[in-house]
Amino acid sequence: MKYLILLLGISFAVIAQILLKSLSLYTAYERKWLYIMAASIVSYGLAFLTQIYLYKLFQLHRISPIMAISIMILVVISSFFVFNEHIQLKQILGVVLGVISIYLILT
Repeated sequence: MKYLILLLGISFAVIAQILLKSLSLYTAYERKWLYIMAASIVSYGLAFLTQIYLYKLFQLHRISPIMAISIMILVVISSFFVFNEHIQLKQILGVVLGVISIYLILT
């Protein structure tokens, strides 16, 4: 159950960042922009509340880096698939090293 909550917290943070990037595609303060901004704020709020709860379930020195690295990895992958951004070989290597880092922290 606590790993499901971890996945939710990471997902809320990634969704919020994707929504913020989406804002750049719209004119500020138009209706759709406001809806996306509101959804991003809600998603960040949920990520924050989830993270607070996760600190009760996990040791800080393990959960904080795992969340930060996971969010980074998923944002890089999402930017490629959602926004068709170019990913350089160094960034791919960074993702691979991030996965290795998570493995090492968990074991």
